[in-house]
Amino acid sequence: MIQWATFRQVPLPDSSPARPPTSSSSAGELRSSGGLGSWLALAALLVVFATLSLRGAWSSSATFDEVAHLPAGVSYWAAGDARLNREHPPLVKLLAALPAVVADSQVPLDRASWAEGDQWRFGSELLFTSGNDPGWILGAGRTVCVAIGLLAGLLIFLWCRAMVGARAALLPSLLFCLSPLFIAHSALVTTDVATAAALLVLAWSAWRSLERDGWRSLLLAGMGAAALMLCKYTGPIGVGAVLLALLLRTTWRDPASRRRGVLALVAVSGAALLAATLVWGWPPSLRAYPDGFASLGFNHMAGWRFYALGQFSEQARWWYFPFALAVKAAPGTLMSLALVAILAAAAARRALPAPGAGWPFFLLPALGYGLAVVVGAPNVGVRYLLPALALALPAAGFLPALLGERLRSGLVQIVLALVVGGQVWAAWSARDLPLAWFNGLAGCTTGQALPCLDDSNVDWGQALPALAEELGRVAPKDRVRLAYFGTARVGHYLDSVAMGAAEVERPYRALYALSVQRMLRPPGGQEQALEEYWFHQREADMVVAGVYHIFDLREVAGLPAPPRAEPAP
Repeated sequence: MIQWATFRQVPLPDSSPARPPTSSSSAGELRSSGGLGSWLALAALLVVFATLSLRGAWSSSATFDEVAHLPAGVSYWAAGDARLNREHPPLVKLLAALPAVVADSQVPLDRASWAEGDQWRFGSELLFTSGNDPGWILGAGRTVCVAIGLLAGLLIFLWCRAMVGARAALLPSLLFCLSPLFIAHSALVTTDVATAAALLVLAWSAWRSLERDGWRSLLLAGMGAAALMLCKYTGPIGVGAVLLALLLRTTWRDPASRRRGVLALVAVSGAALLAATLVWGWPPSLRAYPDGFASLGFNHMAGWRFYALGQFSEQARWWYFPFALAVKAAPGTLMSLALVAILAAAAARRALPAPGAGWPFFLLPALGYGLAVVVGAPNVGVRYLLPALALALPAAGFLPALLGERLRSGLVQIVLALVVGGQVWAAWSARDLPLAWFNGLAGCTTGQALPCLDDSNVDWGQALPALAEELGRVAPKDRVRLAYFGTARVGHYLDSVAMGAAEVERPYRALYALSVQRMLRPPGGQEQALEEYWFHQREADMVVAGVYHIFDLREVAGLPAPPRAEPAP
């Protein structure tokens, strides 16, 4: 039976004198297993992840935030001016904009939107009215973000391989690579997956810096801290959690450990502070980062009501993010993390983990970042939790050994098969619509406007191409009346007419497509209970990409005909 020593880390190569072995023979066998087969399995997982993410990256319409993020990054390179999208640090936007800059895309710096600093109008003009190919600009920029997601998946494997061995490390890697959450959001030019990758770099390299002398781990730790600060203004939360882990895991009475701990603390804190002062370039500013942090959420509409479980609220609710994670994460992820928490708590009654174990470096950032999101983030998307979820996944690497302490070998294999099967099922069932996918828990299913969630959990404007394709198949000659949520130019993707506020009460004899978001927040504002609107009183004829509910009213008697001439949206 595998002993608790299994959960100690593998000592990294070091020039210091050899230390006595710290693990049982069974643990050593577990860590030494794997080899080439494990690397090939990891490569296969990363290929699947890249394939699914790139599929979404090149086939989805511009999502709400991307219309601001990507063009802002292009403007940074083109004008050397950071007036746009100041509520997020520049790193992700700069990286995603590189393909468009290299391709010499047209940048509308001569228009009023630039002079006025209107990020939404400028972004729409750059993508849709400046002679650029929006599909290529978005696809190329998103490909950069997919590469960042691949880096996160690789880091999870490398970290767990050092702690529990190559074969056990494949489990958390599989949970990441087959997660609809990470697949969907790695394919978008947003900050959440990049923040997760930067936090993984920081936490992993900080752990390594305590285990070995040398400048490489310190350099990586500093780079990770700087990148985290430049990805999202919540970066200091992750930096602080890693600094706390360093303080707790440094053996201060041992000179070698004390030296490593001090160097790591200096590298992480120094790089984070430097990045904070240079967040918007030269000259350094002590106010730039606090001002940016204060701008978080400034563009959320006043009076916006957050939706969950059939109810609206003007105040954020503490249970929103745990619930969103429960209904949006893959079953394998939920099952493995729950089992690890239960089994580790039971094992901790008998023995504590070894002093050098790496668990504080992923547990503390996961808990700290996750708690900050639960308490302070607006209730609009589980994506805010992705950095915390990525830092929690390495814990799944301990699951085989924890199960081995409690169960017979055959039962261990059955449990692991259920975990893997649940994750594979999620990736397969979400392959066409990972952003809008639900796992079915609590009755929350894909394509359901009620009673679960909205906003970036489901409908972020990503499904216009899928809608255009389906309408071309079922109604090629009719113009759809569209209730759309987003910031893209709809006319670039399909021929439609914007659904008017009056049609919320009485529709025309026409074909309608309503996004989930607009079914919950109808055009013109919500004046009555949702169940009183016609599109909640009848079943949709079809649901496209889990987002657009199609109502075919073209043959319904008693309804007025639509006006003959109307402008497209």
